[in-house]
Amino acid sequence: MPNEWKDVSNMKTLFRVDASADMGMGHFMRCLNLGLALKGRGHEVAFACASLPDALSTFLVANDLPLFMLTTDMTSKQANGNSIYNECLAGSQANDASAFLPVLQKTSSDSVIVDHYALDSVWENIVHGHTGSVLV
Repeated sequence: MPNEWKDVSNMKTLFRVDASADMGMGHFMRCLNLGLALKGRGHEVAFACASLPDALSTFLVANDLPLFMLTTDMTSKQANGNSIYNECLAGSQANDASAFLPVLQKTSSDSVIVDHYALDSVWENIVHGHTGSVLV
């Protein structure tokens, strides 16, 4: 007997993605397109970002996609290394996850989609226990 699909028309999805003038635009556009498609199917979609150009922030708001900006802790950035991918990160991965979790709780999201080179299993393991699924 084939598996039946669960009704996911009321799912809430929270994206964790960053972009700047120098990098991350492809990550953001991928998430934006997926988010708009999910919204078109009746999902509630929101974005959590530590870095995002004003034009992209304005676009999200204009398309009724809630945006939550994560606070950046510059002290933690020093300890996180000098990787170009860490430039957008809200501090260390643990600090970024700590800044992200209140947004996750506020949105009551069923799933998290993360598209970020500076976030790996350290971040994912912290977040996973607070939502139904983490998609990378």
